[in-house]
Amino acid sequence: MPKRKEGTWWIESDSDPRWNAGGTYVLLFCQDSIDKVQLSTTSPSELRLKITELKNKYGDPPKDGEWGYCPYRNTVLPPMVPTRIEKS
Repeated sequence: MPKRKEGTWWIESDSDPRWNAGGTYVLLFCQDSIDKVQLSTTSPSELRLKITELKNKYGDPPKDGEWGYCPYRNTVLPPMVPTRIEKS
């Protein structure tokens, strides 16, 4: 049976506030088919779509641009460490 995991995501830049964004995500997965390690290294599609949208709109991300996501407390997934936004 599919499991549902929810949390929040964010994109931040001190030097270019146009890149500041955030939202929520929902991950649906089958517990037997995706282990915790694989799932914890997979960013939410909502976050990936927003990064793509911002790259298309503003070009390369600022050097201090970071992104991350964190599941809500009632989930088995570990919190993520903020990560630099990769250039295209």
